[in-house]
Amino acid sequence: MKLEEEVGRRDFLKWLGAFVAGVPLGRMLPDGFLERPIRFESIVLIYHELSAARLQRDLLNLIRRGYQPISLGTLIGVLDGEMEMPRGQSTFHITCDDALASQYSAVSKAVADVQKEVGLFVPVTFFAITKFEDPKGQVEEIPDDTPAYSDRVHRYMTKGQLVRLIQAGHRVENHTVNHPDL
Repeated sequence: MKLEEEVGRRDFLKWLGAFVAGVPLGRMLPDGFLERPIRFESIVLIYHELSAARLQRDLLNLIRRGYQPISLGTLIGVLDGEMEMPRGQSTFHITCDDALASQYSAVSKAVADVQKEVGLFVPVTFFAITKFEDPKGQVEEIPDDTPAYSDRVHRYMTKGQLVRLIQAGHRVENHTVNHPDL
């Protein structure tokens, strides 16, 4: 998804709402929030299954074309009107959907390689399905090697991997277990 100049907040929030588990965004927004135009350009890339080589190639291509990586927090700050991007500065943000196991190794390797090559850390947001099977007690008591989800089809990241991503500077957000019409 590419955010162009004068993107309406409502359109972006509808898109972002696909990742939010049933929260009615319109009720959470302050008066006048949706009316203010936003002037900036950002590319938001969404990945499912991916390899480190593909992600590294995509990241380096964007950076070499002059795009700067930004965090989800920065993107939200711009949309909230709390921050401004310098005029002419194009940005990008990477998201990974579902927290599939392949994303952990691909992102860890690609981000480290890009940081080594060009000196930039690329923050990634993971929209993770976290429905631990038969949890006993608090989340802190769930073993680190427990998959965050199991559909008996795909391999998902473990609790420990999600924690390590957060410790490395990435962001882990909630994802719905299915895709209802939110």
